[in-house]
Amino acid sequence: MEEMRDGMQSSVRTTERYAFEIYSDQKKKLNRIRYIYEEKTGKKLSASRILREAIEPYLKELEERLLKP
Repeated sequence: MEEMRDGMQSSVRTTERYAFEIYSDQKKKLNRIRYIYEEKTGKKLSASRILREAIEPYLKELEERLLKP
């Protein structure tokens, strides 16, 4: 997440609520990352934002692999 170094930028993409489950240990890590980010920057970081940024490259790669003949 380059934004962790460079600061959060506002996104022009619209967001949408979507309910899903994650593992308990993943939730703890998300909360820890949020805490560390806030301590370092003084700014809030949502778990949703972290997840959106984290899954972007994975979804792109998966889609490309699935579209290969």
